[in-house]
This record gives sequence, structure tokens and C-alpha cells, in this order.
Amino acid sequence: DEPLARDTFGRLSARLGRFSGTGVLRYDPNSRQITQLSADFRVEVPQANLYARYDDLLGEGSDRLRRSLDALVGPAPKNAQRAQFLTAGTQATFGFGLGLRYEALLQPQTRSEAPLLQQTFGVSYGPACNCWRVEGLARLARGQACPEFGLNLTVTGVGTFGTGG
Repeated sequence: DEPLARDTFGRLSARLGRFSGTGVLRYDPNSRQITQLSADFRVEVPQANLYARYDDLLGEGSDRLRRSLDALVGPAPKNAQRAQFLTAGTQATFGFGLGLRYEALLQPQTRSEAPLLQQTFGVSYGPACNCWRVEGLARLARGQACPEFGLNLTVTGVGTFGTGG
């Protein structure tokens, strides 16, 4: 007998001046577990912004949450484990089209390794119309001696294409 409800979620977004935030709670009524708890916060200052995001995910996840992940990395593990991530960063744009970005990804629950999982540095350029932006980036992951390099093109209203996030 197939269960009627596969996934339930709630999302709350708020904005007050330069501050904005969003929270997401996903609950799987069949296993009676919270499968996702996420919150993000952003502060916009002139020509820059600061942001942070926290994610607490159940490794087995709900059907909707897992579907796209399973296509990339295979089926869910048999034992349900939680993964926690904290992302923090800043982006700055300058009047002549130049942009700089730094982002750090941390795993707060890790005990055997340093919590800093990955760092990303980006340099970008986009015209005053803000209709497109090209970004070169370097990503250094825990345990790597040399960074990986990538290039992204973002077209406003269409999306981002490239080799890295």
C-alpha cells in the first residue's frame, strides 16, 4: 500500500531593509523524520553583500529531495546519517564592472578533520546593464595541494553556464 504523503515542507522568507533571510523545513511523514533544515541570511551593503547558509540534511532524505541527487551520485545509503554544512561568504562589485567573491564551506560536525571543507575565490566582470557576467574562480578543497579552476557565464533571466560554482 503506497503512502499518500511523500514529502511535506514549509518555507519562510523575510526582508527588512538590507537584511533578508529564508528558512526551510522538510519533513518525511512516512519515516517521521526531519529530512532538511536550512536557513540563510544575507546583508546587503553598498556594492557588496555578506551571506551565510546552514544546512542540516538527512542522508537518506525524502523522495523529492533525493531524486536529483540519486541521478548524480547513486542511491541513498542504507543507514541514515545527518550532514551539516555552513557556508559563509562575501561578494563585492566595483563601479567599473569588476567583482570579487570569497566563500568558505564548513562541516561543523566533523571530528577527525579540520571543519574547513572548501574555499572558493572568484574574480568577475560584467557590464553596467548587469545583463551578463563572466567569472573566473579557484576552488581549494580540504586535502588538495592545488586549487581547481573554473569559468562561469551568467546571463540575467536565463541562468549560469560553466565549469564551477
